Amino acid sequence: MFARLQFVAALLREAPPTEAHAGGRLLWRDGQGLVRVLAVDRPLVVGRAPDCGLVLASDRVSRRHCEVAPGGDGCTLRDLGSSNGTRVNGVELGAGPRPLRDGDVLEAGGVWIAYAIVDTDRREAG
Repeated sequence: MFARLQFVAALLREAPPTEAHAGGRLLWRDGQGLVRVLAVDRPLVVGRAPDCGLVLASDRVSRRHCEVAPGGDGCTLRDLGSSNGTRVNGVELGAGPRPLRDGDVLEAGGVWIAYAIVDTDRREAG
């Protein structure tokens, strides 16, 4: 659990400023180790396929691995029949959508992705 908290804290510290967005965001490190931020303002498929909303270059990630979708009370996550499964905070995602909470860590094929409800452009410097 401590490793996941450190992961989220580091991403939030290093995240580049982004446009204002009231909903959830996905944060992850790309192949060069840079923090990337993506607003979840529409359903996003995570996978290896080039037409996915969040493309991850890992052999362990399925072409269409999972989907994060906005809803009335936040975002939900569902696995799309991936080969290696999807985890949230280290726990295998079951059938059906799961609500996401601020600070959750998604794992798709060994790649960690943080879910945060934060305006990275409004963080206090320090």
